[in-house]
Amino acid sequence: MNKCILLISCLWVSLGFLEVPAQASFQHAVLIGVDGMGVYGIPNAVTPVMDALIHDGVHLTGENVMPTKSGPNWTSLLNGCDSETHKVYHNRWTQRDIKERVLCGGKKGEMIPTIFRVIREAKPDVQTALFHDWPNISHYVERDIATVQAGAKDEDMTTALAVSYIRQFKPVFTFIHLDHVDITGHAEGHKSPPYYQAVEKADSLIGEIIQAYKEAGIYEQTLFVVTSDHGGKGKSHGGNTIDERQIPILISGKGADTHQKIEDARIFDIPATILDALGLSVPECWDGEALAIVFEEK
Repeated sequence: MNKCILLISCLWVSLGFLEVPAQASFQHAVLIGVDGMGVYGIPNAVTPVMDALIHDGVHLTGENVMPTKSGPNWTSLLNGCDSETHKVYHNRWTQRDIKERVLCGGKKGEMIPTIFRVIREAKPDVQTALFHDWPNISHYVERDIATVQAGAKDEDMTTALAVSYIRQFKPVFTFIHLDHVDITGHAEGHKSPPYYQAVEKADSLIGEIIQAYKEAGIYEQTLFVVTSDHGGKGKSHGGNTIDERQIPILISGKGADTHQKIEDARIFDIPATILDALGLSVPECWDGEALAIVFEEK
């Protein structure tokens, strides 16, 4: 029995990437971000799809970055860095805010490379996709870097676009952002009955996405990751409470060792973990490290 262990190497080169890429455990990966879904969401809602991912994978309690707002944390989820590194502190951020800064050894005003850019530079011809129903998401990814980048009016259309694309094009990496749980948290309050109903709808939409991978014939070659950017307290978030700081991280794929115990998972470790699972190098300037998730080849 061979084991592919997702570990970050300590060998660096001057280009800023790992000298020896990890062995690929998967050919595809999908990252599903449920905005505003705190760690209390899944245990207190009816979520058969996410429960199945937990049963067949690893369920971690992760920590996000400060401030606990969407902009800083979706940025960290995409570029593998703490907010103190990427300098995104609010939801109104645009690339103009760093026009005089040099980040990650790049050009002045250039963003820290996101997971999309890393994949594009390593494999120029592969399909990658980004679907979202919060317009600001487009600010946190390089322009024209994904094969397709589509915004939609709501979570249902976002999911429908993603499902259609996955079935037809079988992308190597897909990021899908669902915004309705956060919207409900602001309107009705976190931990309220409508909030948990919104989590249950997210679970159903995640089920549609997983089904698309099965219909595309790439389910067993795909790493599935579900997470969030923050939780909330009352009808808001942004502070340093446990309910705002802790996020669920679900990582599932064929051969996952479901008995693993991993501590100190951070939101910016997630993109490094995905790159490692795909056998790709992690930028040296990222703060995140690949979580030591073990997958057994059977």
